[in-house]
Order: sequence, then structure tokens, then C-alpha cells
Amino acid sequence: FKGTIRGRAFCFLPIGDIFTGLPVHLNACFHVKKDRRGLWIQDSTSSSLGLVGKQVDYAKWNEFLLTNALPILWMEVLVQMAEEDGKAAAKNAFLRFPNLTREVVLVDQHTIPCVDEAWRPCAQKLYWQISE
Repeated sequence: FKGTIRGRAFCFLPIGDIFTGLPVHLNACFHVKKDRRGLWIQDSTSSSLGLVGKQVDYAKWNEFLLTNALPILWMEVLVQMAEEDGKAAAKNAFLRFPNLTREVVLVDQHTIPCVDEAWRPCAQKLYWQISE
């Protein structure tokens, strides 16, 4: 592939117009909002969002997926890609690592955007998982 790598979030179908900034698409059994335009996420602004009752549980589930399940699966995919033979396979695996800098990175003809803030915990946990 050539060009910009723009990861998207899916819960069986695309979730709104969410572009994660990750170099992969993520498909998980997220708790999505009724309009399917976003995820329930609890962050520093959650009190202003008024998360109550089940919404708090939904946000905790999504956080669990982002910081536990998805980074482990992502790492397994990277390992499988790295085990493939050939320079193209190694480069393809390299391009699937997230860009945690605050600037867009250009690798050959591939533009790798920086990770969106809401998805940084997932990317950070991937690097932590690899270091273990």
C-alpha cells in the first residue's frame, strides 16, 4: 500500500467517522453510543459528559478493550508479520507500529499520522507489552 495509513474503529461496522491515528483498523465488541457515532469513554472530562449508571460500565468496558485485549492481539499480529520472510513483510510490519510523537511521520511514501489522544493508551500499552 502507499499513502496515508488511517486507522478506523469498528464494532462489526464502522463507528461514525472515528479515525484513530493508529496504523491499523480496530474491530472489537465496543459499547457504542446509540447513534453509533462514538464510544462511551470515561476521561478527565467525563463529569461534564454526565456519564451515569450503565454508561460508566460501558466506558470501563471500552477502556478494558483499549488497554488490555487489543494491545495483546495487535502485538500477536506484529509478531506473525515479522516472522514472514522478505524485506516487504518486515517493512509492512514496521509500518504497523503506532506513531506516538505529536507530529506526522513520513516513511518512504507512507504518511503515518500521530495517534489520536483517545487511542494513545492502546498504543502505549502495545509498546509496554512488546517490552515485556
